Amino acid sequence: MITMKEWFVYVPDDDKTIAYEQDHGTRDLEIGVDVEPGWSFKLDVETGGAKNVIDLIRDNNMLSVSLTRSMLATDGLYRCQLRGINGEQVRHSNQFCLYVGDSINASEAFPDPLPTEFEQIEARVTNIKEQAEAIALHPPCIGDTGTWLVWSGDMYTDSGIPARGETPEIREGYWYIGGVNTGVPASGGASVEIITNIELEEILR
Repeated sequence: MITMKEWFVYVPDDDKTIAYEQDHGTRDLEIGVDVEPGWSFKLDVETGGAKNVIDLIRDNNMLSVSLTRSMLATDGLYRCQLRGINGEQVRHSNQFCLYVGDSINASEAFPDPLPTEFEQIEARVTNIKEQAEAIALHPPCIGDTGTWLVWSGDMYTDSGIPARGETPEIREGYWYIGGVNTGVPASGGASVEIITNIELEEILR
């Protein structure tokens, strides 16, 4: 496992090859750190004279990112350096090397001249936009009638059932509550629960 102790990154031989050229969404890069909370991290990368910036997600003492084709656009040696940010403070680790293996018929050029962190930000914004569009297509019913709603993970559906304590059940491939079809397919692992208007207002706040 790759670790950083006192701002020095150690890469075991078995972890130096992180992926193969043009891999996408199937491999994760993980780095354990001993830095106190409050610091966020970027991974500055250089290969073949081209530089890139990768945003790392921090979960307690673990940094991680799902590797994409723009991060693995070419094979070879990648010179890397962690950059920690805490308010106005900026601190760098030592430089270390990771290796990306060759792939047959892989792209020879970076598909996007922008740093990868902008691609990651764009993906997050797109996800938020899609959620907003889903809610717009299935607007929540907030009223003072005590109507309960069905939450399917990315949209609200009015079940039209004011009674509480009903247990969702699956019939004919859909979720039913109190014998009423919610319109939410049971396939794909979708889950359903009944929430109150107050709970919905808290979620949307």
